[in-house]
Amino acid sequence: MSSHKGAAIRVFLSLYVLYLMSMFYRSTNAVLAPVLLADMGIQADQLGILTGTFFAVFGIMQIPTGLFLDRFGPRATITAMMLIPAAGSLVFSQAQTVGELALGQGIMGAGCAVGLSGAIVVFVRWFPADRIATMISLYSGMGNVGIILSATPLAAGIAAFGWRDSFVFVAALNVLLVAQMFFLVRDAPPDHPYHGERRETLGAIFRGLGEVLATRAIWPMLALAFVSLAMVLPIRSLWAGPYLADVYGLDAIERGNMLMVFTVAMLVGNVGFGPLDRLFDRRKPVVLAGAAISAAALVCLALFPSLSLYAAMTLLCILGVACNYVVIIFAHGRALFPLRLVGRSITLINGVNMFGIAVMQVATGYVIRGFPATDGTAPEIAYRAMFGFLAVCLVCGMLVYTRSKDIPPSVERAGR
Repeated sequence: MSSHKGAAIRVFLSLYVLYLMSMFYRSTNAVLAPVLLADMGIQADQLGILTGTFFAVFGIMQIPTGLFLDRFGPRATITAMMLIPAAGSLVFSQAQTVGELALGQGIMGAGCAVGLSGAIVVFVRWFPADRIATMISLYSGMGNVGIILSATPLAAGIAAFGWRDSFVFVAALNVLLVAQMFFLVRDAPPDHPYHGERRETLGAIFRGLGEVLATRAIWPMLALAFVSLAMVLPIRSLWAGPYLADVYGLDAIERGNMLMVFTVAMLVGNVGFGPLDRLFDRRKPVVLAGAAISAAALVCLALFPSLSLYAAMTLLCILGVACNYVVIIFAHGRALFPLRLVGRSITLINGVNMFGIAVMQVATGYVIRGFPATDGTAPEIAYRAMFGFLAVCLVCGMLVYTRSKDIPPSVERAGR
């Protein structure tokens, strides 16, 4: 990397500003939920399905995305796929029914599927192997700025221009950011062996996918990946807004401010977790520690009634920091495979991760809907039940992950 440091930084920053769009799209419903409830009469279970659609399509698209990344290269794949969310944003802005809203969300999810996985494929070629977890954490951590933009700034935009016009503006911005990425990013440094490699045939691409799926060592990692971000993103992207409105009576701007605090905690944790695997030269214990702290925060939110706003936000921020062990899971799983399988291995982990979020979006909607609402306001016990449900799921994922074998960064570095 040293001889291409300036170019590597340029590549990182160009991909990063585009990635903000993916993080923005996936998080807007926490602010939009009360607005859509008032404007279109959408209920809690419909909100869960609506938001779950984004993540379900995102997850489904991971497998073809991995094939595209390894066959056509990340630059071409990211360019083509990240234009799709702009179309989804326009569809969403014109929606008149729940089905049309879900269609817009699904189109956004289809394109955003490449946001993280495509960048990781680029980083593997531009940065040393033992620093991949750090780069992923820095990238995804800074990407939480996109979530911040979906909090108070989006709330302010909706208040000033309405939610429909706000999404038309977002579509235009999306196209501009794709254009800058196309001109600034290259798949690998000029002297990288990637440029001399023969492209795999379609048959070889699918056989490689079979190799990844047949690697039993990755299965325990997939179990925890399924429930990792699924414990926090349904809260941040959907239920935190209604929770703060129903339980604490906060208005749109106040909710946006609290969501911004929550997001900053996620950003801090995201940036901070990545270097821990190199600091301790261990991956599995770091992952389990983060998961245990996340589970503890959820248990406290579930068990203690009538928490003050300060206490609830403190626990949500602890969850936001600790949940970022997922970046170590990416590095842990990636270490199992050779470079030629990097796209397929990363997108498998990311796909399972997103499927988990989609499932939990829908499941949490049914949990909350299971408690009688008064004038459209869910009772506190409904949210406590949701937090408890998520805690149980996370503990189950942790138990499966304990069967994985640790691969320290020093071992991976020596293997290269």
